[in-house]
Amino acid sequence: MSTADLETLPRTLEAVLSGIARHVMNLAEVSLDGDLFAAYGLQSLAAVRIVLAAQAEDINVSIADLYKHRTIRAIARHVTDAPPPTADEADEL
Repeated sequence: MSTADLETLPRTLEAVLSGIARHVMNLAEVSLDGDLFAAYGLQSLAAVRIVLAAQAEDINVSIADLYKHRTIRAIARHVTDAPPPTADEADEL
């Protein structure tokens, strides 16, 4: 993978996650640095829907990730830095 590919990967992931969040929360725009819970009022059921939609796009994110990394940018950074889940962890998703 080239340096250019690595530089565009997080932005692309951010765009996908932002699109999912906008769709689930029925918003016109979601800031990459806005707290999904505090700024946008994300509730637990919507968080589950975001996680399921992200996983459908092969993005390895969990409910705990949304609560710990509360912005689109932080979630994308975590996903790109996190190791893939083990078989046992994948069963728990």
